[in-house]
Amino acid sequence: MGKADYISVINTLPLGIADFRTIRRENRVYVDKTNIIAEIGSYSAPVFLSRPNRFGKSTLISTFNELFGNGLINFEGLKISKQKLWKDKTYLVLNLDFTHLKGEPEHFLEKLVNYIEFRLKDLGITPAPEINDPVARFREALYKVEDRALVLLIDEYDAPFRQCAADEQTLNKLKDDAGAFNAVIKGLSHKFRFIFFTGISDFWDMASFSSLNNIVDISRGPRYGTLLGYTAEELEHCFSAEFDQAARLLNIYHGGNLYNKSSLLEKMKQRLKSYCFDKLGITKVYNPCSVLNFLQNPEVFEDTSTE
Repeated sequence: MGKADYISVINTLPLGIADFRTIRRENRVYVDKTNIIAEIGSYSAPVFLSRPNRFGKSTLISTFNELFGNGLINFEGLKISKQKLWKDKTYLVLNLDFTHLKGEPEHFLEKLVNYIEFRLKDLGITPAPEINDPVARFREALYKVEDRALVLLIDEYDAPFRQCAADEQTLNKLKDDAGAFNAVIKGLSHKFRFIFFTGISDFWDMASFSSLNNIVDISRGPRYGTLLGYTAEELEHCFSAEFDQAARLLNIYHGGNLYNKSSLLEKMKQRLKSYCFDKLGITKVYNPCSVLNFLQNPEVFEDTSTE
């Protein structure tokens, strides 16, 4: 196997690609969590999920965006389709990334509403520019939406808060503004089919959620411990070819037969930290970005010393 052959295999990795549709259409490796996603998508109350950076939150948001926006078109062969777990219709999807709202926390609410209005225009919903108050303008825009016609997805909800965590006065003002936004969502909850937030901070640190007190925090739920990240079984099953080829490349580099697929997988488990998110401590997962980087550049991670 030459390096060109290795590159063609490694091009199956979804490294740096967060968009679900792109991953599927380019035949990148997609670790199938769609049975869990279907369960979460059935919730009627707002849902919050906390996970560390680079753990796949944006890909999860993108998957929900595709599912609610376009149905099962790009889910062929996945559990949600094969097991007939999804029979819902499609919806207007308001997909927001709060990392775009970092900076100038004193203008957070105005920036947020402007951002929402920009995205609503893409959905064919015209805002009411004659209303000066941003909260009232957001409320008026939602009035134009049919009941249960809208899905709200918010990625990195706590990003604006984290940047000013050391400034208590600014942080409290920011949380008040976010609370006003959440109060509108709760007051017009009948407009939404599904609401989903991701963040890094724990739910209980998010004081702005007090106005959205019906939210369900699934961050430590045992059923959702493997929702993001790769289990050891998923690594062995979904990345079999990639581990095999990485082992072959390392053997070429070192002119021997130090590795095979199984030994390299064990080496990766030794080198990379595993995480447990469920409160019962029964599941472990590996950081997806770390795994993909390992497979992209195995020579950087491996130890050439014999044992």
